[in-house]
Amino acid sequence: MATKYDPEILQAYADRLYRKARWCSVRYGAGGFLVGWVGSAILLAAIYSAARSPASPMPGAIVVGVIVALLGFAYGHNKAFHLRLEAQHTLCQMQIERNTRPALATAEHRKTTEETAPLLTNQGKPTRPEQVTPPPPAVKSETKQVPEAEHEKGKPKTGDIFGLA
Repeated sequence: MATKYDPEILQAYADRLYRKARWCSVRYGAGGFLVGWVGSAILLAAIYSAARSPASPMPGAIVVGVIVALLGFAYGHNKAFHLRLEAQHTLCQMQIERNTRPALATAEHRKTTEETAPLLTNQGKPTRPEQVTPPPPAVKSETKQVPEAEHEKGKPKTGDIFGLA
């Protein structure tokens, strides 16, 4: 069973890619904040408890969380761009298919009518297309062989790369 072309599947795929791209930056930014905040809070709490410091690790954890959130947002923005680009590539392929399908149908129709309809001359009589003869084979040119002694006349002697000897 052959699979047939279905433009609705491609359109649904492009729509899904755009939906994913819409919230990609926010998702990665929020995920970056949570990972940065929790990870740095645990790390800073361990450091502060080992140092027996009465200070709270939360301000440092929030700063680290914001920095990681900015990195996550930038990564998400880049990923969203690539998702939109893939969606545009899919939509472009769909448009190419729409544009070439009528031209392909016309070319196939023209080919079948040329094969089945007889060719007519000016007098209205059916004729066959003329036989085209292939061009004659190319003539081989003979190359002149230079004797080895003549060929090496201008070369420097062995061991003398500068031609001084």
